[in-house]
Amino acid sequence: MLTYLSMRNGGSINRNKKEKQSLIERIMEGFPRWLSSLLQTKFYEPCETHSSKQCNFFCLDCIGSKSTFTLCENCNKANKHEDHNIIQVYKASRHTGLVPKKLKHLLDVSDIQTYKINLNTIIYINPRPYNEQQVNDKHNSYHRRCETCNKELIQHHHDYHSSTYKFCSIGCKVVQDRHARIQRRNTIRPLSFRKRPRKSSPHRSSLF
Repeated sequence: MLTYLSMRNGGSINRNKKEKQSLIERIMEGFPRWLSSLLQTKFYEPCETHSSKQCNFFCLDCIGSKSTFTLCENCNKANKHEDHNIIQVYKASRHTGLVPKKLKHLLDVSDIQTYKINLNTIIYINPRPYNEQQVNDKHNSYHRRCETCNKELIQHHHDYHSSTYKFCSIGCKVVQDRHARIQRRNTIRPLSFRKRPRKSSPHRSSLF
């Protein structure tokens, strides 16, 4: 998702890693640092400490190398991040997601499409690939679509919240929110959203 953002903001696929990271940091300015890391991280990779385990936990308090903020089950049980905010990452249809209720103190995710995986309800971190031709063929369909990528949103008849969904993933909401912030910046004087110094635990983003 952030590669997509960088391309839309003058980025190039041929840029070196340092240039791409610098551009992404400018794009994500104003968002929590952990959110940028979350959108860029590849989960379910082998743990550097426990090679037989996959990293499916994310520490919101640790910003640094990948080995710092991604954990496997064994690392999490070892309490290496005691008193930190750690969320579990789930995989559904080969794509990663989070349980919405674990994020409600950090982000407003009420308008992001939910999906069922086993006994958990999740939202996807980044948008899933879709067949662009199929989307174009259904452009005039009555189905609701993601306001960023135009992916069809599933309507759950038993879920009254489904009529309020606007996005298919956290990443798509970030894109739309960034566009809204730019528009506000062009019309009114920018406001400071940080009310107090950063404490040890991450604050809920007032941009969502």
